Amino acid sequence: MHRYFSTVEIKPLYTKQSKAILNKKLAKQIGDKVKRYRLAKGYSMVELAGLLDTQKQSVYKIENGEYCTSIQTLRIISEALDCDLADLIPSNSEK
Repeated sequence: MHRYFSTVEIKPLYTKQSKAILNKKLAKQIGDKVKRYRLAKGYSMVELAGLLDTQKQSVYKIENGEYCTSIQTLRIISEALDCDLADLIPSNSEK
């Protein structure tokens, strides 16, 4: 039996460490956008937290990239900030 692929080394595209760095960067970019839209609407963190039915600390963590939020949560945030969901997600040119 021939083993054609026995010498092929397959490496993951990203390591755990690089994934963590990319996730942190993306979380920070999203947080910056959330903060920009929040300030444009004239909301404090407490006011946005009230609209989201959460605590100020959660808004703080999202805005500072300490928490990588779900698409569902981003949708709720976009509704509270009266913007499109896509407005909160960085484009390829922003990465």
